[in-house]
Amino acid sequence: MRRLLLLPPAAMAAAAIAAVQITGVFAAAEENPLSQFYEIAPDNRCADGRGAGPRAAGTLFRGAVPDEAGLLYLRAHGIKTILNFQTQPDVSAERKLIERLGLASLNEIPHPMVGRIGVNRLPNGDYDNDSIIAAVADMRRSEYFPEYVHCTRGQDRTGMTVALHRVFNECWPAADAEEEWDRIEGWLRSLSQFQKHHYFRKVMQDAALHKYCEDQLEKLAPQR
Repeated sequence: MRRLLLLPPAAMAAAAIAAVQITGVFAAAEENPLSQFYEIAPDNRCADGRGAGPRAAGTLFRGAVPDEAGLLYLRAHGIKTILNFQTQPDVSAERKLIERLGLASLNEIPHPMVGRIGVNRLPNGDYDNDSIIAAVADMRRSEYFPEYVHCTRGQDRTGMTVALHRVFNECWPAADAEEEWDRIEGWLRSLSQFQKHHYFRKVMQDAALHKYCEDQLEKLAPQR
């Protein structure tokens, strides 16, 4: 004869609460069709006169490439601008999908970036800093908020750009910005994306390049 194992009342209560919490997580996942969806929570650590200035909650979000359901979800939740970091063919495909769905309120801005393990480069092999900084500038333009930024998985190109945003727009220490990037990307993908991490660290450690990026940002999107 099998014995029925009875949990103490406190343990039963804890299990019930956990079940409710898990159910809530799955319900939220079913409601939101986007993967790797996160708010880029405002955390401005800048002194006056630096960075992008204050930003309200609910203004910047990041994630993976949206499909039809994802685009409808973004529009329904008030997203005004999409920054697309995919390569040009993928950007064109998303633009056609937006037009087919009649989502004229979604303003898509392409910032094509090299996928896989590469980083944008000029024909002479130098880094194309201007193309990357232009994306960071569009993450400080309040007229584009609320804004959704994405690549394909929402981890690598998006992770690098968000890390640069944290440093230049919100004055985070480079280590904190890269730690957030690593945490969302995962250690395995972080290792595979060493070229993007190398570029980020170069921008942080090369004083002349860092100053160039700061100056370009101020030209493209001056602090208000």
